[in-house]
Amino acid sequence: MEHPKRSLAKTVTWRVIAFVVTIVAVYIYSKDIKESLVVGISANVVKIFCIMHMNESGTG
Repeated sequence: MEHPKRSLAKTVTWRVIAFVVTIVAVYIYSKDIKESLVVGISANVVKIFCIMHMNESGTG
């Protein structure tokens, strides 16, 4: 079984990577850093709440 601290570190690492990739992809498309940040933040907030909901409902 994996240690909880390791799981947390992996989760945070992957969320940061996903955040940066999203920002870069949107920036390449739009050339607007402000829009890129908004999309990156919004996408991560939605993903975090979806993951929390799945864990609470027992589907994750």
